[in-house]
Amino acid sequence: MTVKTQELPSNQNPFRLIEGRELEVFIKRHERRRKHFIAEGLSDTEAYELAEKLWERDMFPELDDRRVCFECKHYNEKSTRCESIRDLRGAPTATMRFALQRCNSFEVKK
Repeated sequence: MTVKTQELPSNQNPFRLIEGRELEVFIKRHERRRKHFIAEGLSDTEAYELAEKLWERDMFPELDDRRVCFECKHYNEKSTRCESIRDLRGAPTATMRFALQRCNSFEVKK
């Protein structure tokens, strides 16, 4: 699978130092996500790697705009299905809930 990323203008540097409160927020979010992924059935290694990918995405949103199903308001955690995208019979579709992807139906879960 090829990951499509945006090119930055030459005068923009996406790398910056984070510290203090912002760093604490990123660390807590990483830990919370990792624990959630483990509870959902991923191994420690898989959970850590996915949390890392999401951390990188959050740090550099101008480089990666992909999302994960569980971040969307259409994702039903009980059925692990998308309530927005339907199959030909009109039933909710199974999701690729741990895959970073672009989805036209994505809306941030509040």
